[in-house]
Amino acid sequence: MKDVNTMHKKMMGAALAIVMASAALSPVAMAASRYEILQEGDKDGSVYTLQEYLAEKGLLDVDPTGYYGSLTEQAVISFQESAGLSTDGKAGPATLSKLLGSAYDGVTYSGSLKEDVLQNGDESLAVGDVQRRLMELGYIELSEFTSYYGSITEDGVRRFQRANKLNVDGIAGPATLKRMFSSSATAYTMYPDDTGNDVTRLQKRLAELNYFKQDATGFYGPYTTEAVIAFQKRNDLSADGIAGPKTLDKLYSPDAKSAAKASSSTEEKKTEEKTEEKKTEEKKEQASSGSDVDSVIKLAKSKLGCKYVWSTEGPNTFDCSGFVYYTLKNSGVSVSRLNAAGFSQVSSWAKVSSISNLQKGDLVFFRSPSSSRVSHTGIYIGGGEFIHAASGKGKVVISDINSNYYTSNFVVGRRPNY
Repeated sequence: MKDVNTMHKKMMGAALAIVMASAALSPVAMAASRYEILQEGDKDGSVYTLQEYLAEKGLLDVDPTGYYGSLTEQAVISFQESAGLSTDGKAGPATLSKLLGSAYDGVTYSGSLKEDVLQNGDESLAVGDVQRRLMELGYIELSEFTSYYGSITEDGVRRFQRANKLNVDGIAGPATLKRMFSSSATAYTMYPDDTGNDVTRLQKRLAELNYFKQDATGFYGPYTTEAVIAFQKRNDLSADGIAGPKTLDKLYSPDAKSAAKASSSTEEKKTEEKTEEKKTEEKKEQASSGSDVDSVIKLAKSKLGCKYVWSTEGPNTFDCSGFVYYTLKNSGVSVSRLNAAGFSQVSSWAKVSSISNLQKGDLVFFRSPSSSRVSHTGIYIGGGEFIHAASGKGKVVISDINSNYYTSNFVVGRRPNY
């Protein structure tokens, strides 16, 4: 846990003022009271950091989870009692100012924007809320919330700015924050002329499904646009050539349809081709590789310390799903390049509903505290531990799956056909 004395940035600052800048938007209007008072039922980075402070003072005996439950409420009550405050179990301005000390600079809403910004190196509760919002919109995949604005948050802001036609500088300034917390914010989308690792990953996945015949360049040009349109038509999506949420969800899912074979004039031939494709896809998913689980884990451990980088799949940088893909593929397991949610949906892999039933080599899947959608994955290595490319740590690490954060956010396990 970071030393709370280093948390010298404003707790809320511009992010919260900007979030509430327009009373015309109902989510914004609702946010005013939400950010002034943290209370039972809240789930986000602000709660996570509050729990860090409570734990630092010895008032919370469990690891931070980002969820404001009964244990957090009781810890707040204990602090309120010791501080001579009203014991309502809610972390409002009076409680927060006492608990956070100089790190708390109040929450004031004047109805106008401030010129403050959030940027790389900042550390505050407001950063946690930016991370939460970026996760909701699909721009980052956090293994856990932090209150630190590092390279992963900065890159997520850049992707958000790119998709929302803002100045791409990685700094969460007034214009970026206003759009980010508005109802008109564009969820994670890639457009023609975009560049980046995520475009490279998009091209590789399209090539895997036989839509893209060129080398992956990281530039979303005419060939990529044509490939996306072909994929969309084949998968009954709106064929606009833009890689938006629906297209990306389908593309990285196990039921994405590969490119059709050469067209035939007869309906019978088309039916035969579709049947053959389906059989091929099922065979690929269900194939038993004969891989040794210990060898899989050995390969995974050999990547400990490798840097976390969004939309990469090795050999030296990974995101969470890229790490799983690399490890399985290079251990002889037949696997497609899916995302975390996609891997969790592979029905030919046995489902494991409880952490207590996990076996070595099982894939594990987690949501964030503010969402029900699978957004993180790793490989269980036994002994209550799993290995994963952890965005919160910025590298491949081994973590305790029985910590409160991971037990609270565990969704399911899957057992590949080794």
